[in-house]
Amino acid sequence: MHMPDRGLKENFFRTDGRLNRKRYFLRNVVLAALGVLLLIFFSIYIGMTLIDTGEGAFAAFLHSFMTGIGVFMLLCTPLIISHLTLTVRRLHDVGMSGWYLLFLYVPLVNVALGFYLLFKEGQSGANAYGDDPRALPAAANAGDAQPSPPADAEPSLPAAAAELPDAPLHTFSDLRFFSMKGRLSRRDFALTLGAICGGQGLLFALYDSLVLPLNYLVAASLFRDATPAFWGLTVTTLGAAIFLMLLATPFLGVSAVVRRLHDMGRSGLYALPAFLAILTIIFIPVFYILIWGVSQAYAMGIPLTSFLTDFMHWSTGGNTLPYILLGSTLIGAVLLLILIPLNGWLFFGSGDAGENAYGAPPSTQPLPGVRTAFLSRIRTINYRNFRFSALLVCAAANFILMFASNLIINPLCIILMPAGILPYGSDYYFILLLSSIYSLAALPLVLRRLKTLGRSAYEALFVYAALLPTPVIVLPIAHFYGELDRLNVEAALSGTDEIDPTQLLSLLSIEPSSGTIACAALTLVCGIVSIVSVVRLTRD
Repeated sequence: MHMPDRGLKENFFRTDGRLNRKRYFLRNVVLAALGVLLLIFFSIYIGMTLIDTGEGAFAAFLHSFMTGIGVFMLLCTPLIISHLTLTVRRLHDVGMSGWYLLFLYVPLVNVALGFYLLFKEGQSGANAYGDDPRALPAAANAGDAQPSPPADAEPSLPAAAAELPDAPLHTFSDLRFFSMKGRLSRRDFALTLGAICGGQGLLFALYDSLVLPLNYLVAASLFRDATPAFWGLTVTTLGAAIFLMLLATPFLGVSAVVRRLHDMGRSGLYALPAFLAILTIIFIPVFYILIWGVSQAYAMGIPLTSFLTDFMHWSTGGNTLPYILLGSTLIGAVLLLILIPLNGWLFFGSGDAGENAYGAPPSTQPLPGVRTAFLSRIRTINYRNFRFSALLVCAAANFILMFASNLIINPLCIILMPAGILPYGSDYYFILLLSSIYSLAALPLVLRRLKTLGRSAYEALFVYAALLPTPVIVLPIAHFYGELDRLNVEAALSGTDEIDPTQLLSLLSIEPSSGTIACAALTLVCGIVSIVSVVRLTRD
């Protein structure tokens, strides 16, 4: 029997139980009204600071504005947390895990998920997350007896039993990244895409540990002027890494999409339009960058090929270039609008109940709890389960840390930096540090894998060797962004719109020393040690 929510905590800050569409909508309306009220007070506060027009008024306004932004963000934190808890309960009502909440921060999917939660009717009767919220509690007062479970019903597994070595558990061993055979439930489809996101984050961490220090060592060792060499190598390699990552994502996810279509009784060929649309959207910004680069070279008189020269004559002579850019933008927007309902269909469409032409139904065995699956060190773990679980927990940890940073650390830094309590760049330092150490969330899984292989737990130090130089490495990066913010503030206070180029060049200047070269070499060695250790863990 569903019991009504009572009090502020039960109405807005619970994550257990279920919430139907009407209550979900109305409570979010209340949160939105409170947010608008805070925004009105913030606007009044900013307006009052504009009244002063005396000397130093702009500096006072800028300081008040930054402080007001920080306070506004902190006051909005309870509203955001409440919205997330309501969303978790609404997901429970439609029979989905609260971890689907993470997809609110995935482009395209978040729009589909928002509409789905607003309009999808909840499951009738009790489900795994609680009683039907539309049930009336008066039934119990009328003497209606609650139905007892049948005598042969399988008892639920207690939380403590999940830690016992002989307790049956669902694993991720059956999930594959590259197999296009069989079927994939919407739950396992979401888990597979989450693991791909975790792999993307780790690859960028790999770039920071290998490519970035290697760029520094090459620039410091082989070039007389290290500054243009380092920044040229960094911009080139980072752009190539981002492009390759974006290009690889649809290829990594296509097998999961095909198997998800199989689960709904559709051919994998249905994935082809979405695949081509995603590739087109990825190439549109690349096209913009190429056009910008060619136009800059053309304006500077740099020799171009005859084709590019004719193209620039044609596009600039008839003022055609803006129409080309506008047309490609419209194409991207139309493709995005097509992908939103398609993603919603893949994520939330029901699979065939029984066997179809593509195989038997996927496993519906419940997943273990977070503690059992990711935090326990008692059980052994095979290499397939380890790889998938580690990627999944890294994706979740990265999201949670970045969310906490934007919700708490950034507002505090915005308040404390203008007051001189924290130096400029403190916010970037914490963000960079958290974005580097989130892989520590997989430490229990690493220890379980080492135990399975019969190796010492101290070998985990080699797995995380790449993190050892992180607190020092992120200091100059945070200092650069902090000084850039400070120069922007000073430029605004002085009435100019642009930073002095000499100051900007001094920030970009690279001056290699024995200490910085040693630090870059240590970072590179630690990164190689981590890669070798991780490869040893993921082998059969």
